[in-house]
Formats: sequence, C-alpha cells, structure tokens
Amino acid sequence: RLRQHPSLIATYARQLQRQGAAEDCARLLATALDQGWDETLARLYGDTVTTQPGAQLETAEEWVARHGESAGLLLTLGKLAHRQRLLDRARGYLERSLALEAGPAAHEDLARVLEAGGDVAQALHHYRRALDLGQEAPAAQPRSGCWRSWAASSEHAASRAASCAQSRRPFTTQQGERNAGN
Repeated sequence: RLRQHPSLIATYARQLQRQGAAEDCARLLATALDQGWDETLARLYGDTVTTQPGAQLETAEEWVARHGESAGLLLTLGKLAHRQRLLDRARGYLERSLALEAGPAAHEDLARVLEAGGDVAQALHHYRRALDLGQEAPAAQPRSGCWRSWAASSEHAASRAASCAQSRRPFTTQQGERNAGN
C-alpha cells in the first residue's frame, strides 16, 4: 500500500533522476499515473529527460483524454513537445497551462520556447514574470530547470536575459547550459 502513495513515489522518482536512471524513472511515473492520477507525479514526468521524448509525449497526450487538461499536465506536455522541437505545440500547451495556473515554471518554460523560436521580446517578458512569481512563491516550492541557478539573483538574471535578447545571443546559465535547448 505504501508503494502506491504518491509522495513516496515522487521521492523515489527524484532519487532515480539524481542517479541518472531517467528511463526507470519515466516508467515508474507512467505506471503510477496509469494507476492513479497525481499532479505532482505528472509534473515530475515532464521533468524526466529520457532518450525517448516522443514516446513520453504520446503517453502524456493520452492522459489528457483520460484525465482532462490540468495546469501540471499541460506544463508537462509543453516541456515534452519542446524537447521534440515542436515549438508551436509546446507554446500552445504552455499558454493553456498558464491560463489555468500562472506559475513560475510555466512562464520559464514558455520563455525557453519563445527564445528558441526567436521571439526574444516575449521570452524576456516571461523570464521576468517567472522571476517575479518565484519571489512571491513559498521557499518550499520546487524549482525547475535553470531556475535554481539564477533565481537568487533575479535582477542579475533579468539583466543578463535582456542583454542576450538585445544582442540575439542565447541566454545561458552560469554552468553554460543553453536554456532554449532544455
């Protein structure tokens, strides 16, 4: 019974992610979500970067038919579509996610998609909105992607993003990871 508890599954899934076992993590989350819907697990599924993002996207799209649209599922779909370089589809999912729940993760991911598509002005707007919402959010809220690396210095990050937008350079984290490609 404990093995079916979403918080335990989430903890185990995060550990699998840290250990580089993304394929096992995705299988675990998909199985758990097929047995019982949980928004946290759906979001974790989108954070799990496997070698099969197309298959992940198909699985998540099937969940929409069974569970309906939710902010977490649409965020996951946006991330997965972006990994497949389906920018228009990713943008649509992320905009619908934001319409349901305007959270920093969706703004950040939409900014990456917009930047990848060359719309740097709108990307900058969404990076700033992610930073603003992140400052308002409780400290215990999980952060996604590059958020952790620059959220503490939001003014510096916004300045760097603006500079990159003006010069048309890709915005990168301090570790040199290109945000648009995540």
